[in-house]
Amino acid sequence: MNIIYDWIKDIIFYLILISLVFQLLPNDQYRKYMKLFAGILLVIIVLKPLKVLLREESLDQVRAAFHQYDNYEEDVQLQIEEFKKKQEEIYSEYAQGELKAQIQKLIEKKGFIVQKAEVKNINENEKLCISLVKENTGVKNIIVEAVQIEKEPINKESKEIIEIKKKIADYYKISDSNIQIQLGGK
Repeated sequence: MNIIYDWIKDIIFYLILISLVFQLLPNDQYRKYMKLFAGILLVIIVLKPLKVLLREESLDQVRAAFHQYDNYEEDVQLQIEEFKKKQEEIYSEYAQGELKAQIQKLIEKKGFIVQKAEVKNINENEKLCISLVKENTGVKNIIVEAVQIEKEPINKESKEIIEIKKKIADYYKISDSNIQIQLGGK
C-alpha cells in the first residue's frame, strides 16, 4: 500500500513542479523542449510501480499469490462437488419419500402398504421399483413342505398386482414394463 501512496505523492509533486517551471519560463522558445522533458519524466514516474513489482522478491510474492489462488480454486471446486452430491442425495431421498406417499395414496384401497418405492437405472432405462406388503398379514407359524423346483421360472403376477401396476403406469404415464413390484411379508 505504501508503494501506491508514494506513487501518488510523486505524481502530485511532479505536477506542481512542472506547472511552476512552465510559469517561470521567460519565453516560449524553450517551451517545446520543456514539454518533451516533462513528458518523459511523467512516463518514468507513472512506470515506477512496475519497477518495484518487477524486482525478484516481488515476483516471488506474485507467484506465491497465484499458486495460493490456484490451490484455493481447487478447494472450492472440491467443496462445490461435495455440495452437489449432498444436494442430489437430499433430493433423491425427498423424491423417494414423495413417490412412496403418492403410490400409497393410489393403492390405499387395494389392501397393500408401500414399504419402498424408488427409481433405478437398469441398463440405461429408468424403472420404478416398488416393494409392497399386504395389510394385516400377521402370519405366525409357517410350515413349508418339500417344493419341487421346475426348470422354467414362473412369472405370474396376481390380478391385484397387475391392477396396481396399471394404475401407477397411468398416473405417471410410463410403460408397465418400467414398473417392478415386489410383494413381501411384514
